[in-house]
Amino acid sequence: MAPSLRAQRLSRGISQASLARIVGVSRQTLIAVESGAQSPGVRLALGLARALGATVESLFDDPEEARIPELEALRGRGALEVDDRVWVGEVHAVRVAHAVGPAAARASGVVVSSSRARVTVALGGASSKTIFVAGCAQALGLLSAWASPSGLDVAWVHANSDEARDLLRRRRVHAAVVHHEAGASPSVARRARTPRRVGGAGHVAASRSTERIRLGAWDAGLVVRRRGLAPASLTEALAAPSRLALRERGSGAARLFERLRRRAHLARPVGFRSVTSHDEAAELVLRGDVDAAFANRPAARTRGLGFVPLAREDVDLLVDHASADADALRELVALLRRAAFARDVAATGHDTIDFGTTRGRCLEDG
Repeated sequence: MAPSLRAQRLSRGISQASLARIVGVSRQTLIAVESGAQSPGVRLALGLARALGATVESLFDDPEEARIPELEALRGRGALEVDDRVWVGEVHAVRVAHAVGPAAARASGVVVSSSRARVTVALGGASSKTIFVAGCAQALGLLSAWASPSGLDVAWVHANSDEARDLLRRRRVHAAVVHHEAGASPSVARRARTPRRVGGAGHVAASRSTERIRLGAWDAGLVVRRRGLAPASLTEALAAPSRLALRERGSGAARLFERLRRRAHLARPVGFRSVTSHDEAAELVLRGDVDAAFANRPAARTRGLGFVPLAREDVDLLVDHASADADALRELVALLRRAAFARDVAATGHDTIDFGTTRGRCLEDG
């Protein structure tokens, strides 16, 4: 077999058909090479290496494998499965794997086996500088793209605010994006600061100092197809609950929607579509599956959809400076403070007021 070839292809999100087309062979030939049934000629081997940005030797040697305790291997709300593309990195000196998002151009590797005890990953593009950032802010996708040329892999771990904060507290990520209604307390350290057991025997996450960095703000409201032909207020949106998309229960967006609903003295909606991200909500509007969705302005702006603002939210990044190599985290923070990066973020409809400024340090509970 050529497991390294397969691992590197999968880690870059390239199908067999696409790679075969790039190098000018049939899919059957590529399958035979990956399975070891056929040895590639020099020309094909060089073509594969060029297409994957790798050396010929790295494609046909046995891949390095990372064996990761199942507790440290996360796939959103489920377990990692064979052939899942993942990012691999170290958080507080513990190796952790997270599934990559569907839009990610590459990954550290691919899962080759999974059990209740551990996950084994064949590494196809591992980096010594992988920073896990959890959250739902679309700016994280831009951050990942901006960081890549410098050799810093910013891996976006898709999660709502509560999940992101919990992953940071449990030492599964290096940083977390959180958002809260403007003017309200961010309630960073809202849980009791009692050390909690999160790993194997003796593994207890202690309280630690975390830097809070301002990531500007965004408007939350109704994403609609066109003004005048869609709900123009929360009252109108709730008049047709089966045509409304809302964030999942437990998310910050869901709590904000509930506060707005109660302030307007409106009945709780029934029969709405539940989604797990701002972008998923906006996609339903774009396809015409719903009339409106409660999400942020960037989700609407990047799709050319209409938007009815209902509330303002401050957005912060919590960075655990004890979780990784200090130089890598300094690179991350320096990138956030680049004016050109902030301009790219602003183009999505995300307000970059005070973007990248430190709001102080806060004690994240363990």
